[in-house]
Amino acid sequence: MDGDSISTLLVIFILIALSAFFSGTETAFSSYNKIKMKSLAASEDARADLILKIEENYDKLITTVLIGNNIVNITLTTVSTLFFMDLIKNLEESTVATISTAVVTVTVLIFGEITPKVLAKEHADNYV
Repeated sequence: MDGDSISTLLVIFILIALSAFFSGTETAFSSYNKIKMKSLAASEDARADLILKIEENYDKLITTVLIGNNIVNITLTTVSTLFFMDLIKNLEESTVATISTAVVTVTVLIFGEITPKVLAKEHADNYV
């Protein structure tokens, strides 16, 4: 594997991490203990106070998170397809695109959606 392939893989991993961040954030903000956060904010916890301020604009937060997640996932799909096309040169482009789509779909579902949401739900107060 050459330097460009390693750089592309790094970009793919960063994009998966960003997808996980956006997915986890969405779940954490809908699952955290609001009473506990209000109590912490009352005791002058700056982080809790910030969380409650963000919560006041929940619609904007969710819109931003969803747009960010879509941009990341679309970019991930594009970069991954180009990576697979460069990696697998002996197959038809449509076959390589299908392989790339399958691999990216499973990867995003497991590492960019399901796992971060489960973790964020279980640890929402620490995630937000």
